[in-house]
Amino acid sequence: MSGIEQITKMLNAPGVKQQLLHECLIGAEFKSRQKFTQISFGTKCCDVMDAMEARNKVGIILWVPREEFDKAVKS
Repeated sequence: MSGIEQITKMLNAPGVKQQLLHECLIGAEFKSRQKFTQISFGTKCCDVMDAMEARNKVGIILWVPREEFDKAVKS
C-alpha cells in the first residue's frame, strides 16, 4: 500500500477529526537562531496525554500546498 493510500485510509477511519491550523492558531514566531517557526494552537481533539505521548490518539501535521488544498476542497 502506498503512502497516499495509507493516509487516505486513516483519514476516512471512524473517530478521525480535523482542524485547520489558521482557525485555531494562538501564536506563531520565527526563531531566527534555530531557523524554525514555533506555532501554538488550541484543540478540543485530544487531551494532554495524547498530545505528549499519543496514548489514545495520534496527531499528524500535514502541510499541503494551497493550490492542492483548494482543488481538493472544491471537488
